Amino acid sequence: MTVPHQSYYELKKDTSEDFARRALLYNLERLKNNVRACTREMMCSPNTVYLALKKQIEGNLKDASRRPKRKHPRRISDEKEQMIIDYRKKTNYGKRRLQYHIHSEKRIRIPESTIGKVIKRNNLKKKKRKRVKRAHRSPKYNMEALFPFQELQVDLKEILDKKTLPKKVYDYLKTSDLPIYQWTAIDVLTRIRFICFSYRKDWFCGKAFCQYVIWWIKAFGFYGPIHMQTDGGVEFAASFPGSFERNNRDVFEPLGVTRSIIRKNHPEDNAFVERSHRTDDEEFYVPYLSMIKSEKDLMKRGIWWQSIYNLERPHQGIGNRTPYERLKSLGYVSSREICFFPPLILDKVCCLDLFQIKKKSVQDHIDCYQIKFGYNDTARIEPKNLRRCDYFRKVKRVRTAIKIFQRMMTSKIFLTKILIHSIIEVILKAEKILTVRKVKY
Repeated sequence: MTVPHQSYYELKKDTSEDFARRALLYNLERLKNNVRACTREMMCSPNTVYLALKKQIEGNLKDASRRPKRKHPRRISDEKEQMIIDYRKKTNYGKRRLQYHIHSEKRIRIPESTIGKVIKRNNLKKKKRKRVKRAHRSPKYNMEALFPFQELQVDLKEILDKKTLPKKVYDYLKTSDLPIYQWTAIDVLTRIRFICFSYRKDWFCGKAFCQYVIWWIKAFGFYGPIHMQTDGGVEFAASFPGSFERNNRDVFEPLGVTRSIIRKNHPEDNAFVERSHRTDDEEFYVPYLSMIKSEKDLMKRGIWWQSIYNLERPHQGIGNRTPYERLKSLGYVSSREICFFPPLILDKVCCLDLFQIKKKSVQDHIDCYQIKFGYNDTARIEPKNLRRCDYFRKVKRVRTAIKIFQRMMTSKIFLTKILIHSIIEVILKAEKILTVRKVKY
C-alpha cells in the first residue's frame, strides 16, 4: 500500500471510512505503533486512531449507524405504518388519496406528510413520469357558469396498448375475440362518464356513440345545450373541414348539439377524458381484463365499472365526492339510473336504421324543435305556444327513447333482458312524470 499524502478526513470523504481506517492502521504499523507520529502525519486526533484499533478488533472498520436508539415519542406506531404499506401496495395510491382512503375505511386520521415519509422510508415511491412542457396551457372552464352535461369531452381509447397493459394481459387480449376500442364521453362539471366498445375505429361507430349518449342524456330530462369536444381523428369525421361541417349540419345540429376540435398534438385539451383513461387501465383493465371471456362478460363488467366510477369512486377534482354526489350537490334530483349507461358493442348497432342520417325528413321525434329554442335569441314565440311546444317535445323524446331500447332488445345485441327492462322502466317513469305535469291549455 502506498503512503497517502492526504489527511484522514479528506481520505475518508474521497473514498470510504473502511479504506481510510485501513490506511490509518497501515501508517500506524509503519511508524512502529507510535500514535502521536501517526496523528501528526494523518492530521487527526488520537481518539480516531484508538477507534480504528477498536474496530479492527471487532472485525468491522465501517462507521456504526447514527440512528437514534429510541424512537421519537410522536413517531407513528408500527401497526399504522404496516397498514399504510399494505394499502399502498394494494391500491398504489399517492399520499393524499391514501389519507382519504384510510379515513373512509378505518376512520383513522393520519397526516398527509406522515404517509409520505412512510412511503419514502420503505422505498415505495413511484417512478417519476416524464412531463412534457407545453407552450400553451389547455383551455379552462368556468365551472360556476356550467350546467350538467353542457360540456362533454369525447375520445377513443385503444385498449390493446403495450405501454399501459402488462405483458400477460396484453397477450390475452391480443389472442381473444374481445373489442379493442373503448369510446368514452365524460361530463366536465360532474365527471359522470359513459362508455361503449367496438372492434373498429371509424365514423359509423363514432356517430352511433355520440347519438346514443345524446339520447340517453335527454331521456333523463336534460334538454339544455350540449357541446361536444373531440380530437381531429377520422373516427369523429374531423380529419377534413368539409366532412366535419357536413356531419355537424346533418347529424348534430338537428339534435341541438355543437361540436369543436381540440388543437393537434395537444391531448391536454381533453384532460378530463384522458385522465379517466388512465384510471380505466389502473383500476379496471389491468386487474379484470383477463377474467373477461366473452362480449357478454365485457358488457356486464363495463356497466359494473361505470357504476363504481359514477356512484362509488370519489374524485379529488370534485372535492372527494362521487360524480353522482356532485350532480346532487348542484340541486338536481335525477335518479341513479342515469349512471347505468348500457355499454353496447357499437359494430352491432351502428348499421341500424335508427342511427342512419335522414336528410329529407327531419327527426322531429327526437331532435330539437325547429325554432331551436334556447339557441336563437331572435326567435319570438308566444308564451302559450312555447309551453305547448316544450311539453310535446319532451314527450316525443321520451317515447322515442322507449322505442330505441325496445328495438335494441329485438336486435342481435348481447344485452341481458333484465338490463333492458330496467332501462325501459326508468324511461317509462320519466314519461309518467311528464304526463302528470301536463299543462292544460
